[in-house]
Amino acid sequence: MSIKELKPQKSDIISFALGFPGLILIGAGLSLLADLINSAPSMLPGIIIETPGNISGWIIIVLVCFGTAYLEESYFRFYLLQKFKTSVPFLPARILFPVLLFAICHSYEGFWGILNAVFAGIFLSFLFLRYKTLHGISFAHALYNVFVYVWFATEGLF
Repeated sequence: MSIKELKPQKSDIISFALGFPGLILIGAGLSLLADLINSAPSMLPGIIIETPGNISGWIIIVLVCFGTAYLEESYFRFYLLQKFKTSVPFLPARILFPVLLFAICHSYEGFWGILNAVFAGIFLSFLFLRYKTLHGISFAHALYNVFVYVWFATEGLF
C-alpha cells in the first residue's frame, strides 16, 4: 500500500466511529485507575495538563492535535506496520515495536501517559490492520487529543 492509495474511504468512517469512543474508553479507564491508585499516599503522580486561556490558544491546540495525530499515525501505523510486514511475519511482534516507540514518545506524560499510549497504540494498530485506512484512525486520535484538553479545561467547572 502506498501513500497515494490512501484516499479517504468509507472504511475511514468505520475506523473513526470505533476509534474515537475506544480511545475515550481507554483513557477514561486508565484515568479512573490512576485516581484510585493515586489516592493512596506515595503512589505514582498523575498527569497535569495546562489548557489555553483564549481562543487563539485553542485554535493552535486543535491544529497541533490534528497535525501531530496525522504524523504519528502515518509513521507508527502506516509506515512501520507496512515496513515490518515482510521482515516480521509474526503479527504481535510486528505490532509491538511501533507501539513501544509510540509509548516512548509519550514518556513526557509520565507512567499513565505511557500506559495509555501502549493500549491506544495496540488498539489503533488493530483498527489500521483491519480497515486498512489512515484517515479514520488519525481523525479519531486527533479528536481524542482535543477531547483531553477540553476535559481538563472544563474539569473545574462541574
